[in-house]
Amino acid sequence: MGAQWPLVVGRLLVLLPTLPGWSNVTIFDGPPVTADVAADYVTVGYVADDTGGTYVQVQTPDGFRCEETGTVRSQLSSVTGDTDLASVRTRVFALIDQVQAAVRADRRLGVLSPEGTTELDVDVLSLQNSGGAAQSVVFTLHYLTIT
Repeated sequence: MGAQWPLVVGRLLVLLPTLPGWSNVTIFDGPPVTADVAADYVTVGYVADDTGGTYVQVQTPDGFRCEETGTVRSQLSSVTGDTDLASVRTRVFALIDQVQAAVRADRRLGVLSPEGTTELDVDVLSLQNSGGAAQSVVFTLHYLTIT
């Protein structure tokens, strides 16, 4: 069976806009396709100057199935033209809390095998200067599935 990584990315692209508070977030499949991005946006399977994720497949000991472990990395950002970092930080953390709640509610994301599971970790990035403030989180979805 082929890699499950694209399936996990596809599921995130469908899931994110359904989460509370995410209706005004622009969602990109990979890198932004425009330089004129919204105040709140996420790049799924893409992090600037880094990898969008990884996966490894190994045959299970029974020789009949394949275990895939992988990561999908995404970057969620909120920017403002003023220097109020607290407001964008509050916004980004409210959004990432919804992602974490969704992952906890369905560890298989509705697409992984019955033995499948996911975990989420987050790196925090802040920027504040005379041009404004930005808060980003790079969130990494770790998954395991057996096909």
